[in-house]
Amino acid sequence: MKKIVFSLLTIACISATLLMSIYESLNISKDDAKKCLLISITSGYLARNGHPDLLNNARQLNEEDKAEGIRQLMQLAHEYSLSEDFKKDYKKWRNEKLNPDSKTKLGLPKFGKIISNKIDNQVDKGENEKKYPQDPADMIRKRLTDFLAVSANVDFDAALTPARTFVRPEYEKKSSEWKMCFRAGRSVVEAARVEAQKWLDELNGK
Repeated sequence: MKKIVFSLLTIACISATLLMSIYESLNISKDDAKKCLLISITSGYLARNGHPDLLNNARQLNEEDKAEGIRQLMQLAHEYSLSEDFKKDYKKWRNEKLNPDSKTKLGLPKFGKIISNKIDNQVDKGENEKKYPQDPADMIRKRLTDFLAVSANVDFDAALTPARTFVRPEYEKKSSEWKMCFRAGRSVVEAARVEAQKWLDELNGK
């Protein structure tokens, strides 16, 4: 299952130097970071729109900076998720997912496709609500819950072969998210888990 936190871990397997903000470190504006976060939250993969060097910049940072960076990014994602801009952007994204190919290249509505989409959405209403929940908090809650579950049992001391594969064959069968946590490192994942748990507790009214 793709998740917001795993996307953030990918950015930084990530971070920011302690002398400057995450945005300066990764050479990205806060507004551009928010645009990338929307795509990362909804799709689960790292969005680098207009910033092809984002990962390379992140990889130059040390472990302490990476842990601080993931905190800043998680806090930005949390802040952004509460904004009217995010709610508007999420609604637009959801509508596009539920009504694909409903406009021509000139932006004019395809009425036949719109009717077809409405019929399909009624038939698949339950499944669509799971995949594209109307309330973005439901999607975020699941992303955070899944991340906390997967990251709870990562063996950060696992031995690697010279080819950078795991010595223990069962680890090679682990999910891509588990392996992403391993690559991010203990300090980054622990910092992300603290922020994720705080965010989840807030969503659950604790």
